[in-house]
Amino acid sequence: KNCGRCHSIEATGESPLKGAPPLREIYLRYPIEQLEYGFAEGMGSKHREMPQIQFSTEEVSAVLNYLGSIAGIAPSERAPAAIPPNPEGIEPP
Repeated sequence: KNCGRCHSIEATGESPLKGAPPLREIYLRYPIEQLEYGFAEGMGSKHREMPQIQFSTEEVSAVLNYLGSIAGIAPSERAPAAIPPNPEGIEPP
């Protein structure tokens, strides 16, 4: 509902908005801890068109489990970040 109008939310295919990376790629690009924090606190973006959305703990878990299912690797199977995430520096789309 919130992401699919710009980002691909499927296991394959391009995003509806040119330049918006598919969420499966974002899921694999960032450490899982950074994504958890970003979804819970409201992710920032480098462009104005992306709304800042803050998810509940249950929603964060559901989103990450869904992204894991389309990317082929569950959140629990992701290796922890070697360096703790920098909450102030997070800007995943």
